[in-house]
Amino acid sequence: MKKPNKKTDNVLVTMLRKPSLWIFFGLALLGTLLLIAMPIGMDFGIERYFPTCGAYQTDVEDVDFNPFTRRVAIKNLIVQVGKEKVLTVAKAGFTFAWSSLFKKRFLIQELYLSDSDIAIEELPDGRWRIAGLLPEPPADASPPSSWGFGLITLQVQNSRVKFRSTQLTSVFKPNTVLKKDSISTRRDAWR
Repeated sequence: MKKPNKKTDNVLVTMLRKPSLWIFFGLALLGTLLLIAMPIGMDFGIERYFPTCGAYQTDVEDVDFNPFTRRVAIKNLIVQVGKEKVLTVAKAGFTFAWSSLFKKRFLIQELYLSDSDIAIEELPDGRWRIAGLLPEPPADASPPSSWGFGLITLQVQNSRVKFRSTQLTSVFKPNTVLKKDSISTRRDAWR
């Protein structure tokens, strides 16, 4: 058996024999695949969520997610109930905080909607359908979620809200709305 000569051994072959290098490459590949697949999963989730809450059809052109800038952008979201488009959003997006996720809080720092049409309808049985969503109340009295939700800035541009009830039909067209106060679902969420 020949003794290895340290001077003539190939450094690359020696490095490839180390399991820690293979673990590093595997984790890097897994992380890259996760970042690539995340927008596809968001698109799939959006298109599957609306039909579970009463909408008939949902289409999303594109979902972009940048984990480094913490920005999610949604382009051309269309929700239909019957033949009527109850939600049309040309451009929407939000910026969130990573650090709050570790504390079971989803903090949206900025939410913007541009060129959108939203329909709000009061149904004859007294329930409300907002943008095609008709959520059902839970059958059992489950405890409230331990997750908190917060919104710091809301910006709406060139949008239209259609309100219909048995007594009133109205269209509200705000040119620009900017809200810069914190909104939270839990009183102690941001302490």
